[in-house]
Amino acid sequence: EHSVFGGAGRIYITPRISVGPEITYMHGPDDDRDWFFLGNLIFDFRSPRSGRPPRVSPFVIGGGGFFTHSDRVGTGIYTSGEGTFAAGAGTRVHISERFYAVGDLRFGWEWHYRITGGIGVSM
Repeated sequence: EHSVFGGAGRIYITPRISVGPEITYMHGPDDDRDWFFLGNLIFDFRSPRSGRPPRVSPFVIGGGGFFTHSDRVGTGIYTSGEGTFAAGAGTRVHISERFYAVGDLRFGWEWHYRITGGIGVSM
């Protein structure tokens, strides 16, 4: 049960394959805090048509990077960090040609799962 905040970017290599960075902050109960710094690879199942994005675009995503966790242990805060990965699937729905809503489900290590949603802008 965490609140999740983050941001990501994408650079398209082909019309359906993109890469990009992601930073995610998870604020859990009490003093539980998590940060993810990932490089992602995304595959879109649908291609743009006539230079316009598809209205609904399912995708798979996988990424690797660094994870840091901190929590209260005894009388102090303990912090640790290690390599991590996360993978899953989601769907992007274009509200207009430039704006979209997105949701995804991912599983990863340090063992976690997350369901997230957001608003994006295509440039």
